[in-house]
Amino acid sequence: MRFITGFFGFLWRMSRHGVLGSDVGLRWGSGQAALFTFLWLLFFVAAIVLVVMGFDLEAVDRWLNARAGLFDHIGDILFRIFFGFVLAMCGLTIWTLVDAMRAPALANVIDVKHRKKDDDDLDDGQPHVVRRSLGILVALVIGWFAWMGVTARY
Repeated sequence: MRFITGFFGFLWRMSRHGVLGSDVGLRWGSGQAALFTFLWLLFFVAAIVLVVMGFDLEAVDRWLNARAGLFDHIGDILFRIFFGFVLAMCGLTIWTLVDAMRAPALANVIDVKHRKKDDDDLDDGQPHVVRRSLGILVALVIGWFAWMGVTARY
């Protein structure tokens, strides 16, 4: 396992100094150019491994093209599952924050219990309605985009 992570680390370090992104309009030395170079190196190594193992790259390309619809469908399902998980986490966050606002006595006990002695940004036992409201707002915005990711037709 260490060999695999070391190999990917080696490819990433090499890509940080690569200039392959400049021909497609990426600024030399930027993170985008490094990612482009990393992916190019990764596919280059995969192509070399396939050729050494006796595969014809044209045959591999035809095989991938024949199954492109299947790969698209699998990717769409995985995409929706990921955003469904994000949506569930947003719902859990909103539920937790609303519940904490409904029961301020319990929330104050929890806030006081976990407060450090030098923590002066917390007021004396008041519920943090503004922080929780902003948390709910952020979770609603992220949840909206996750909902669009789950339900939209591409």
